[in-house]
Amino acid sequence: MVGDGSAALAALRPGTRVLVEGPYGRMSARARSHRKVALVGAGVGIVPLRALAEGLSYASGDAVLLHRYRDDPLFRTELETLAHARGLRIVALPGSRRAPSSWLPVGGAPVDDARTLLGLVPDLADRDVFVCGPPGWTDSFTRAARDAGLPADQLHVETFGW
Repeated sequence: MVGDGSAALAALRPGTRVLVEGPYGRMSARARSHRKVALVGAGVGIVPLRALAEGLSYASGDAVLLHRYRDDPLFRTELETLAHARGLRIVALPGSRRAPSSWLPVGGAPVDDARTLLGLVPDLADRDVFVCGPPGWTDSFTRAARDAGLPADQLHVETFGW
């Protein structure tokens, strides 16, 4: 993930002492304002969401994870354990993206992204939504979430790139 000062890391010489703090972004419980949450990640964007799924307090059924991945899902065992122990609902979205403007994988019904999102999470507007993935993918998810009626203050987005 990229944050303030990330570009300066390239100028550091081996052996330089550094102090790392955080997180200060939107991927923490501090951003939470609703009882229910939706965690939405693509690829390695699942990393902070896995930590949230473990660290947030929620009742069984109050947390859903939409997990987009190409081949094999990261943290499969850990997430299945959270599903069993804490009631995290996991929605797997495997495969390549169906279009550059979509956050969804190839396949499924030819329904627009916002309607598909509401089909997966009907009470989306009653949740905080934490999203992490590459910039183009998070942009397409953000558009779909806003089109589905999610208020901007309930959408917490982090992107990563290299």
